[in-house]
Amino acid sequence: MKKLLATLFSVLALAACALSLVACGGYDVTLPIGDGNVENDGVIAEYHIDDVLTDGYKLKVTFKAESAANLNRKFTFSICNADPIFGKDYRESVLVTFDGSKLENGDYKVDIEIKLDNCFEKTETEKTFFIVLHDDVSPLGLTNCNSSEYKYTYKGDKLNITKD
Repeated sequence: MKKLLATLFSVLALAACALSLVACGGYDVTLPIGDGNVENDGVIAEYHIDDVLTDGYKLKVTFKAESAANLNRKFTFSICNADPIFGKDYRESVLVTFDGSKLENGDYKVDIEIKLDNCFEKTETEKTFFIVLHDDVSPLGLTNCNSSEYKYTYKGDKLNITKD
């Protein structure tokens, strides 16, 4: 009986480890904007993006504001083919734009359905894209824009993502 229980426990432990490895694909990202010289003024986007996307993928994003954040502006969360801070010519696919007042009473959570063909070009050659959070103040700079960089290939109906 002890051997049976020990074997059963070992099999269950191995299955749990294998399941956790399969279920953990992707990247957890925290993307803040704010002035590093001003305490608690950040606006933050937090999300998990899988490493393989198909059309209609739901990206769940939570936007947060720190206590001293300026909420008297609009915020945009988008996908760009170049970093908008450093790129002079880039294409932006807006995923969501919202008024800062949405953050006055706490977190603002959105589920964004991504249409792959609207944001990415088909390619077997690895290309770069950026997920970007910025406000509506021009020009974009280090205090009002931040991005997370990814590499991708898009073959058939699958977008494969890697992050350095």
